[in-house]
This record gives sequence, structure tokens and C-alpha cells, in this order.
Amino acid sequence: MIKKMQEDKTENSFLKTPYSKYNLFTKLLWEDLFNVWQFIAFLISILVLPLLSLFSTYFLVYCKNPFIESISIVDFGNIGIISFFSYSLIFPCVLSILISSFIPKELTEKTKLEGGYSEISYKAILLMKIVAIFTYGMILSFVSLFIFCLICYFFQLFYSIFSFFLLQFIYTLIILMFFESFTVLISSIINIPQKVRTLVIEFIIFIFLILTFIKPIILYSSEGYGLSIYKNFFLVYMDLNYHFGNIYLFLIQTNFNPSNSIRNFFLMLLIGNYPPLLYQIEIPGWLLDNKSYISPIFSIILIISLTILMKVITFRYFINRET
Repeated sequence: MIKKMQEDKTENSFLKTPYSKYNLFTKLLWEDLFNVWQFIAFLISILVLPLLSLFSTYFLVYCKNPFIESISIVDFGNIGIISFFSYSLIFPCVLSILISSFIPKELTEKTKLEGGYSEISYKAILLMKIVAIFTYGMILSFVSLFIFCLICYFFQLFYSIFSFFLLQFIYTLIILMFFESFTVLISSIINIPQKVRTLVIEFIIFIFLILTFIKPIILYSSEGYGLSIYKNFFLVYMDLNYHFGNIYLFLIQTNFNPSNSIRNFFLMLLIGNYPPLLYQIEIPGWLLDNKSYISPIFSIILIISLTILMKVITFRYFINRET
């Protein structure tokens, strides 16, 4: 009996040391989160669209004209657009599936956690979970981009592959920070994995898919009224579709000169940095000038600020639950 009490005392004192949080982090990441087959399935989900675009364009275009000049990845087969959708739409959806099941009921109820980690506060456990999820997302993003860029390297068709990898990785980190915070916040409030998963995925689809197709129709088919409302009522400042696209185009343009197809795609969403005439409409002199655009620095600051705000609300929620 005395020996057992000594062992329990030793275990509890160990859990109170800084190393206990590290052990919890490694357990959460490699035992609770990481699953080889699930990880492979996530990789395939993220890479399927960029690889299909790469292979289809390569065999349809390059094989017929092997003397084509070396071009950048973002210009080849609209891979820049496909990569934007893949890491803006599919990547956060994959994370939402993971996170919605990973923020367990134990965090919102004062019950003893499995594995003997009850000596660690709930705030510390939540923090370790957030760090573990972020680390998992970084690994997933890094591996998927590495595989894609490695395949591109074997084609020996592109230049600046490393720059594409670095810029795309930075963008995925921004996506990861925002949607991890959003999903964790929703998970802590609703606490029903299926509802959280459905809500977050619908939110992501609305931002990056529905708005991409609906917004141009509303803005350009109403004789300019839709565009006036969009600007005059400052809807553009609340449009996450705009801000994420603004950040992506800004990163791409730091090292590449995107093709007209990529520019036109983002200009269709009012994202750009020069004054083209998008559509020939009946309003004389209607142009998208430089005043129509928001600085990408503002978009970055806005997304980071929203991410911090969601983190603060999440931790405040758990503090109120504990008290």
C-alpha cells in the first residue's frame, strides 16, 4: 500500500513538471491524431486536383510540343488556380473532419481524462490540443507540397519550384491558423462532432466555392448596382473570399508573373493590383481602378486578428466553464 502511494506521488509530481505537457503533446499528436492510413487518405484528397491538372495538361500540351519553353508552375495548366482551391477548400475541410472529433467532451465537462493527465489544467490541455492540431496540419501541408513539387521536378519543365513550395506553404499556414481557430471555437461551443463538421464544411464551401461562382454573377449582371452595394456598404471588408484570394495572389506575385488566366480569375473576384476593363458593359468609363482594391497587407492583418480573436474567445469560454 505504501509502495503504491509512493508511485502515485511520483507520477503526480512528474505530471506537474514541464515535461508532462510535452509528453501530453506527443501523445496527442502521434497516438491520438496520427494514423497512417488516414494521413495517406488526406494526402490523396489534397493532391488529387493539382496532380490531375498537372498530368492532363502535360500529356495534352507538352507531349505534342516538347520544345515548349520552361514556364512557372503557376502558369502551367492553371495549377495556380487549382492549388488555390485545393489548399483553400479541401485542406481546411480535411482539418475540420479531424478537429471536430479531436476536441472531446472531456474538455467541456469536469471529468477525469484518460491517461492520468488530470493534474494538468484544462487550459493547458486545450493548448496542447491546439498545438498538436497545428503541428499535424503543418506536417500534412509540408508533405503534400513536397510530393507535388517533387513530381513537378521530375518533369523538368518548371522553374522556381522551391519558391512555389515556400509561398504555397506560407499560404497554407494562414489557412491552417484561421480554420483551426474557427473549428476549435465551434467545437468547444457545440461539442457535437457531426454538427461541428457539417457547419464548418458548409462555411468553407460557402466562402470558397459558392461565393466564387455567385459573387461575379451578382456584381456584374445587375448593371453595376451589385458592385456599388458591394463597395458602398463595405461588404468587401467582410468578404473572406476576397481576403484569402488577395493574400494568395499577393504571395504568388512576389516571385512569379501570373498568366492572364490566373489574373482574370482573381479579377473576376475583384482581386488584383492594376486597372483592367473586365467586362464591356453599358456604363461608360466603368473600370476597376487601383482604388477598387484593398491592400493584401490589410487582408493579412485582418485574418490574423480574427484568428487571435477566436483563440481569445475559446480560452475565455473554457475559463468561464472552469469557474
